[in-house]
Amino acid sequence: MADRIKSVRLGETKKRKSLVSSFKKRTWRHTTTHDKSTDRKKEYTYCGFYRIQPVLPPIVEQCCSYLEHHAIQQEGLFRVPGSSQEIKIYKKQFDKGKKVDLEKINNVHTVAGILKLFFTQLPNSILTFELFPSFMRACEFKNMTFRLLCVRKVLEKLPPGNYVVVKRVTAMFKIIANFSEDNKMPSKNIALVMSPTMFRSNEESIKDMFSKGGLKVRLIQTLIDYNNELFVQPSDSLENEAKTTEPTFSIKRQFKNFKQSLTRDSIKLAAALINEGE
Repeated sequence: MADRIKSVRLGETKKRKSLVSSFKKRTWRHTTTHDKSTDRKKEYTYCGFYRIQPVLPPIVEQCCSYLEHHAIQQEGLFRVPGSSQEIKIYKKQFDKGKKVDLEKINNVHTVAGILKLFFTQLPNSILTFELFPSFMRACEFKNMTFRLLCVRKVLEKLPPGNYVVVKRVTAMFKIIANFSEDNKMPSKNIALVMSPTMFRSNEESIKDMFSKGGLKVRLIQTLIDYNNELFVQPSDSLENEAKTTEPTFSIKRQFKNFKQSLTRDSIKLAAALINEGE
């Protein structure tokens, strides 16, 4: 009898070990899947920047604040390069989520370079690949009222995280441009330097880079020059102004094509966010 009880207990122990082992294997597989999902999201949670959250990443707020306080009269800001070594070091600290003190940097061009590198290394343009065609169509309007109306409509389709970054950075550009007599960086010069990093397409050919370069510069310059109309004033103010304008047949056709493009691009953007897990 004793041997029989011992045999039963031994069998139960082996069974429990088997169940525990099986559970551990399932848990390990689940953890691996979870880690892969986390890694994928990390790709879009870049330097504290998360497209779906309307929160300014520290790298953007700190660089903008520093430049507004220390660099508004510095000649060639964003055009003159800073220390490449320091740019990489400080950028890496932001990447790791460390607390960064930019006040230790004596070269304002280095801080401008950190901000530029942030935009350059984003996996998707801050103005998004998906909305690129709609921004292009908006900038094709010669009528300024309709151009501003359409640009604002596209801006309002940006993911919340992208929107707050663009709003903050272009407001800082506006302040820099207001001191262009000292720093030699009017809005057009800033747009020339920053458009390649802030506004790019993932399907752009060499030919497109040259043919659309003017429109890309025009967009960034418009965001700077008309920052108040595009980001601060009530959205219906441009709508009301457009209603008082008698559009030509050409403008009506342009506007129709723009709305169709914006609908398509908005769907693409929504699908991309879903695929990214956002």
